[in-house]
Amino acid sequence: MYKEMAEMAGSMEYNFHHNVLINSTTTFNQYYKEVGDLVNHKLEHGYGAEVIEYYKVKVWNLDLMQNAKIKLHNKGRIDFLGYRKYSTSITKSNIAINPIKVDKTCSNFATMDLETMNINGNQEPVAISACNGKSSKVFVIDHTLIHSSPDLAVNKLWKEYFDYLLKSGMDVIFAHNLGSFDGYFLYKALINHFYPVLVAALIDESKSFISISLNLGTLKIVFKDSLRIFPVSLDNLCQIFKVKGKLVKYDIRFNDLSLFTNSRLWGTFKSYALQDAVALYKALQVAQGIYFDYYKAYVTDAKYFDVNSLYSNAMTLKHNPMPLNLIKVHKNMDNLKLEDFFGYVKVEVICPKSVTRPMLPFKYQGKTIYPTGNWIATYFSEELKAVQMLGYQFRLIKGYEFSKANIFNSYVHHFFNIKLNSTGAQKAIAKLHLNGLYGYFGRRQDLIETVNVNNSSISKYLSSRIVKELLKINDNYSTFLLSANINHNVLRNLNMICESAT
Repeated sequence: MYKEMAEMAGSMEYNFHHNVLINSTTTFNQYYKEVGDLVNHKLEHGYGAEVIEYYKVKVWNLDLMQNAKIKLHNKGRIDFLGYRKYSTSITKSNIAINPIKVDKTCSNFATMDLETMNINGNQEPVAISACNGKSSKVFVIDHTLIHSSPDLAVNKLWKEYFDYLLKSGMDVIFAHNLGSFDGYFLYKALINHFYPVLVAALIDESKSFISISLNLGTLKIVFKDSLRIFPVSLDNLCQIFKVKGKLVKYDIRFNDLSLFTNSRLWGTFKSYALQDAVALYKALQVAQGIYFDYYKAYVTDAKYFDVNSLYSNAMTLKHNPMPLNLIKVHKNMDNLKLEDFFGYVKVEVICPKSVTRPMLPFKYQGKTIYPTGNWIATYFSEELKAVQMLGYQFRLIKGYEFSKANIFNSYVHHFFNIKLNSTGAQKAIAKLHLNGLYGYFGRRQDLIETVNVNNSSISKYLSSRIVKELLKINDNYSTFLLSANINHNVLRNLNMICESAT
């Protein structure tokens, strides 16, 4: 059985996903051994819960006949006709937001923003603002249709915006809240107005949109979340880039249908709605100009260091080289000394109790501790060398030896120099590049494939794919979030079970 599960912590429920093969004889301890690291990783990164009260497990039952057709292949895609083909590259090329290919005038991107209102108990779009540098416009709902046909009114609003967009020639549209609020309404509207096969999305594990695309063949429009590039509020973004932000404060009356009968308030609302798109465009235009003027090239021999950029700095120091190419796999390291080795090594650690401030971390029962005593774990060789002077001793067991390289020197030196000698927008951009470097290599490897499915085909996907989430879009279509890089060992075990069953 394959499982996808939900974890309960305190009074809150959190969903997470792990590839684990279980059967009727699997004990809870065996199960927790497989998922414990993932659970505690999430708890340590913001969930704020220390005690897991119980687990709710969803299983994919291989006893069902339609699930017995799963096959493991070495490469290729995954289809819904009963055959699973293992792949790790379905969405990998789309995982990052690509830079805009433009000239200094920034002429081929635009911005958008949504304003919603409570209509019959649901928040619905009532205004869509757009700005492309040459012009700005706000599209407003036909309020005469709201009472008689609210769905028709919303669809008419989106049609006006999409017609405008197709005529404008813009191929990149930024929204500063695409990840959740704006993205949901936009994605649903695109599927309602175009063939679902023409609409695609990249969604992360928290069900937040990274990008949404409409591919019409000769024209492809991509909607992106500017908040992922500049993770600050729109007001702060405008302050950083020294452009005008909101000109009008939000009025609670903007969320009431009486807005449409108050001409003065309605005019204020349209100005409020339009300014968000205009302000975002101007901020991104300044940012694009900075990239064009200052970040086209970088020096090759900068020597600036600052403890404020500790992580990126640690990736550049000449006495802190990075592992590059695998040289040799050592299955037995009895005759090797730590000082003669560079790479990753499994060791037995001996930390005397006289070490009053232990520095070497160790995972124990899902928690990171800094113990004394003896244990076996895998570490980077330079980490071990750094703590030897404190009294740690090591018995080398096996390891992977790598060549040394200073991979990131020129990159970090370039952006650190800008950070050190600039202010405002340039400094903010440089800091983002520095802070993002280290974390980029710590990303989780779970990839998600997003597929729009006709509701009549849902059962085929449920019986042949590993489904992380199912989002209903309308009466005809739903969106599946599917695992795109399935654990190879799990698939192999599934294959063996299915083969033996047949």
